[in-house]
Amino acid sequence: MATGILSVGCQLGGWTPVAQSLLVLTGVEYALLVVLTVRRFVTHRRELTADAHDARKAFLFFTFVAGTDVFATGNRTSADVITRWC
Repeated sequence: MATGILSVGCQLGGWTPVAQSLLVLTGVEYALLVVLTVRRFVTHRRELTADAHDARKAFLFFTFVAGTDVFATGNRTSADVITRWC
Protein backbone atom coordinates (compact mmCIF):
# COMPACT_ATOMS: atom_id res chain seq x y z
CA MET A 1 0.00 0.00 0.00
CA ALA A 2 2.79 2.42 0.86
CA THR A 3 4.45 1.93 -2.52
CA GLY A 4 1.20 2.84 -4.25
CA ILE A 5 0.74 5.92 -2.08
CA LEU A 6 4.28 7.04 -2.91
CA SER A 7 3.58 6.44 -6.59
CA VAL A 8 0.50 8.67 -6.50
CA GLY A 9 2.42 11.37 -4.62
CA CYS A 10 5.29 11.27 -7.10
CA GLN A 11 2.84 11.45 -9.99
CA LEU A 12 1.12 14.47 -8.50
CA GLY A 13 4.53 16.05 -7.86
CA GLY A 14 5.55 15.64 -11.50
CA TRP A 15 8.03 12.80 -11.00
CA THR A 16 6.42 10.64 -13.65
CA PRO A 17 9.25 8.10 -14.28
CA VAL A 18 9.61 7.43 -10.54
CA ALA A 19 5.83 7.23 -10.17
CA GLN A 20 5.50 4.73 -12.99
CA SER A 21 8.31 2.57 -11.60
CA LEU A 22 6.65 2.53 -8.19
CA LEU A 23 3.30 1.73 -9.79
CA VAL A 24 4.80 -1.28 -11.56
CA LEU A 25 6.23 -2.45 -8.23
CA THR A 26 2.83 -1.91 -6.64
CA GLY A 27 1.23 -4.08 -9.32
CA VAL A 28 3.69 -6.89 -8.68
CA GLU A 29 3.10 -6.65 -4.94
CA TYR A 30 -0.68 -6.59 -5.42
CA ALA A 31 -0.54 -9.67 -7.67
CA LEU A 32 1.48 -11.46 -5.01
CA LEU A 33 -1.07 -10.48 -2.36
CA VAL A 34 -3.89 -11.89 -4.52
CA VAL A 35 -2.02 -15.14 -5.17
CA LEU A 36 -1.21 -15.62 -1.49
CA THR A 37 -4.76 -14.82 -0.43
CA VAL A 38 -6.19 -17.33 -2.91
CA ARG A 39 -3.66 -19.91 -1.75
CA ARG A 40 -4.65 -19.31 1.85
CA PHE A 41 -8.31 -19.66 0.92
CA VAL A 42 -7.67 -22.97 -0.85
CA THR A 43 -5.34 -24.51 1.72
CA HIS A 44 -6.64 -23.03 4.99
CA ARG A 45 -10.29 -22.26 4.33
CA ARG A 46 -11.46 -23.02 7.87
CA GLU A 47 -8.84 -20.74 9.47
CA LEU A 48 -9.55 -17.97 6.98
CA THR A 49 -13.28 -18.16 7.74
CA ALA A 50 -12.55 -18.09 11.46
CA ASP A 51 -10.36 -15.01 11.00
CA ALA A 52 -13.13 -13.28 9.05
CA HIS A 53 -15.54 -13.86 11.95
CA ASP A 54 -13.08 -12.83 14.68
CA ALA A 55 -13.41 -9.11 15.41
CA ARG A 56 -9.73 -8.88 16.39
CA LYS A 57 -8.55 -10.30 13.06
CA ALA A 58 -11.29 -9.27 10.62
CA PHE A 59 -9.82 -5.77 10.42
CA LEU A 60 -6.84 -7.23 8.54
CA PHE A 61 -9.11 -7.91 5.56
CA PHE A 62 -9.60 -4.15 5.16
CA THR A 63 -5.92 -3.93 4.22
CA PHE A 64 -6.75 -5.87 1.08
CA VAL A 65 -9.57 -3.43 0.28
CA ALA A 66 -7.37 -0.39 0.94
CA GLY A 67 -4.57 -1.86 -1.19
CA THR A 68 -7.03 -2.35 -4.04
CA ASP A 69 -8.13 1.27 -3.76
CA VAL A 70 -4.57 2.62 -3.71
CA PHE A 71 -3.59 0.51 -6.72
CA ALA A 72 -6.67 1.67 -8.65
CA THR A 73 -5.98 5.30 -7.75
CA GLY A 74 -2.39 4.94 -8.97
CA ASN A 75 -3.58 3.46 -12.24
CA ARG A 76 -6.13 6.23 -12.68
CA THR A 77 -3.61 8.97 -11.89
CA SER A 78 -1.11 7.46 -14.31
CA ALA A 79 -3.78 7.14 -17.02
CA ASP A 80 -4.74 10.81 -16.60
CA VAL A 81 -1.14 11.90 -17.15
CA ILE A 82 -0.71 9.65 -20.19
CA THR A 83 -3.95 11.03 -21.66
CA ARG A 84 -2.66 14.59 -21.26
CA TRP A 85 0.53 13.69 -23.17
CA CYS A 86 -1.43 12.50 -26.22
